[in-house]
Amino acid sequence: MAGVMMQRSIAALRTRLSLGQAGPFESEK
Repeated sequence: MAGVMMQRSIAALRTRLSLGQAGPFESEK
């Protein structure tokens, strides 16, 4: 069960980072 929670938290962090970085990087490109 702990593994699933870890994967969910990691996935959430990755989505947040991708969304946060998408703006600046896209604007630069």
